[in-house]
Amino acid sequence: MSETKKELLPIYQTYRVCLILAYCGGLMEAYTYLLHGAVFCNAATGSFALMAIAFAQSRFKNGFFYLIPLAAYALGTVISEKFPSSVLKLGIH
Repeated sequence: MSETKKELLPIYQTYRVCLILAYCGGLMEAYTYLLHGAVFCNAATGSFALMAIAFAQSRFKNGFFYLIPLAAYALGTVISEKFPSSVLKLGIH
């Protein structure tokens, strides 16, 4: 891209920030999975995959355990979508 056509992006959309966030997310996932009961902390994909594997292996007790972080993730998503004005009043942009 030439210098004249280069778009200015908000800082949170820059390549460097995305790399830092990906690194931190991966580090937190590895830390909680290895040291805190084999549960992923950051997103629903890892917990969903482990839940599906547990159900496929007929380990239903283990599978239902993964519903806790999945429910927390879903609840956080719903709250952030339903109440965005409350978040903006807190000054978090």
